[in-house]
Amino acid sequence: MARLGHQLHSSPVPEGAPNPIEASAWDDLFNPASIGIIGISSKGGPFQVGGRAMLGHLAKHGYGGEVFPISRSQPEIDGYRTYAGLADWPHPPRCLVIAVAADTVLGTIRAALDQGIRAFVLITSGFAETGSAGAALQVAAKSPDSARA
Repeated sequence: MARLGHQLHSSPVPEGAPNPIEASAWDDLFNPASIGIIGISSKGGPFQVGGRAMLGHLAKHGYGGEVFPISRSQPEIDGYRTYAGLADWPHPPRCLVIAVAADTVLGTIRAALDQGIRAFVLITSGFAETGSAGAALQVAAKSPDSARA
């Protein structure tokens, strides 16, 4: 699979200007060597959503990297060994799929940032679509500095 991250900028960053997103960060999002998933239902069935759906898509489409699903209740889901929490992985994944309730997203992002994870995919609701409190939470989730505070 071609590495996409180095081809995403349509124009180069001017010399001396800080690059807001390094190419490797794009790689971690669009072509990660490993993916962690938090928020996986242990219930199977024909209709899956959130983290369980993501796990199924990775398997169905032949993702070849490491997959680190988190489940506190199941030692294995769909043939994947699960981990009890973020600190239990053999090493942090390059990208983290977060499919948890909005009120736990910031804590999850903070813990992941502390482990060096830089790429996130959020599959959740309860942000700006719910009103001003959700909008404030969305702003906080988009800023690593406020997420660490």
